[in-house]
Amino acid sequence: IEAYIERVRKEKGYAAAAEAIQALLERDPRNAKAHYLLARTYVDELMRSKSYADMERLGKLCMAEYGAALDLEPTYWEPRFERAISLTFYPEQMGVLPDAIRDFETLVKQQNRSSTAPRFAETYAHLARVYVRSGKRDKALATLREAAAIFPDSEALQKQLQDLEE
Repeated sequence: IEAYIERVRKEKGYAAAAEAIQALLERDPRNAKAHYLLARTYVDELMRSKSYADMERLGKLCMAEYGAALDLEPTYWEPRFERAISLTFYPEQMGVLPDAIRDFETLVKQQNRSSTAPRFAETYAHLARVYVRSGKRDKALATLREAAAIFPDSEALQKQLQDLEE
């Protein structure tokens, strides 16, 4: 599916890729991967947009598709991680930071120290950042200390921990 959608996107553009995924979803609405790919297509389009109205519309569509993928597969790591990252870009007054925290906390639980792959270190780093933004410095420190133990080779985590401890 991914290779086909990527080929459509390269040959015909983002709108054609979105249409191809939507056609797939009409046949199989319970396809979590298709919902995720549609969200990714909206993100790609959003990143190229210069219109605030389009950005808002695409942002809502993207979040809805991440949600649809997670409703179907609650442990699907990629859409939860990307949704959490997206939520960190919203202004504080939107009140979505607690949603980002919940998503990152869920990811940390899912990961459950099961892998030391570098991409999993990012979950801890982002969770610590949103804890700091929400006034939970102690939780951020505990998160970074746990992460530093799991990912001792991550210079970025070590630096983040050092900066927060100062």
